[in-house]
Amino acid sequence: MKIMFLTLSLIFCAGTTRAQESLQTFENAPILTHDSTEQSGRAKLLVSSTIMGLAYYGWAIPEIGNFNNERASIGTYMLSSAGSFFIPFLLTKNQPVTQADASLFIHGQTRGIIHGMALAGIVQPHTEKDYFLAYGMAGSILEGTGAYLWSRSQNMSQAQTATISAYSDFGIGFGLALAHANGAMSEINERKTGLYTLGGSIVGITGGALIANSNSYTKGDALMLRASGQLGAFLPFAAMTMIRPKNRKNFSIASMVGGAGGILLGHHLAQKSDFSSSQGTYLNLGELAGALFGGGFGYILANTREKQRNYTMFGSMTGSLATYVLLTQHFIRNHKETSDTRKSGPDFSLFPGFIPGPGAYLPGVPAKPYPGFGALLQF
Repeated sequence: MKIMFLTLSLIFCAGTTRAQESLQTFENAPILTHDSTEQSGRAKLLVSSTIMGLAYYGWAIPEIGNFNNERASIGTYMLSSAGSFFIPFLLTKNQPVTQADASLFIHGQTRGIIHGMALAGIVQPHTEKDYFLAYGMAGSILEGTGAYLWSRSQNMSQAQTATISAYSDFGIGFGLALAHANGAMSEINERKTGLYTLGGSIVGITGGALIANSNSYTKGDALMLRASGQLGAFLPFAAMTMIRPKNRKNFSIASMVGGAGGILLGHHLAQKSDFSSSQGTYLNLGELAGALFGGGFGYILANTREKQRNYTMFGSMTGSLATYVLLTQHFIRNHKETSDTRKSGPDFSLFPGFIPGPGAYLPGVPAKPYPGFGALLQF
């Protein structure tokens, strides 16, 4: 375990050293793609990094190192959490950090945990939770740094980074669904699950980059696309929950078909009208609120357990779909020209990923993470 902890430390040092070297390369280049005085996204980047230190790095490092001493664990938590601010603060002191750079950094930093854990399942299946945490942390640091450097080198706009992020998350979702459809999850085959997850991510990122380079989306379009894809995947999933098919693979197959349809619809709407960032955020929030409202109303009306499931699912389907249709039609009718040069507002989005299994908290229980969903709010 000490060897693994040392390895993680070397990865962390290598990641920060690589970031410093890359930043120096940009600094010495004769032509910069960014304005060297542009640091509008630096605060957002530092907030994300600090929160990640408090929420993940701080407690993951003592777990990875198997610290049995409470004083050492608490002290390490504080030091690593502090480092999650000071290290990027010093590295970006004289470097340009646009809103787009910060957004892609946040995406890489958060999704890097998922990709790292997926890689752990491939390299070391049926392993202890320490390895999942270590790979997740290494993935977060390296992918966040790489995403920032990628955005900076390509002079990406907020629309481009939002597009790449959306398709990247779709790739993770489709990868997990394919793993479930092929029985990788029922067999607890972590290697297959990891391969499908990473494969889906690579396809999603590649497709998102190609579409982003065409400059056919605004940032709001990318957020609207998220809402469309999520709704497309949710509706058949909810329907399957009501039908209760014997073959559980039907859930993932139906969600993949519906999700693909939602993405195609979102792409069509993006070509038809330019959505603003605020409108894209309203769609994601409204879709979630509509599902909760309809589901809550159905739950109250039901008087048996069987009816509770069906009424709740039907209400959620109806509420989310109605909200999506009403808002998109309203935004299209009241279309106005949008621009990525405006000040960035808050963005809300959901994304697929992994949640810790019982083994993260209970000794003697399998530590493998389980598929789940997360929510991200950016300012």
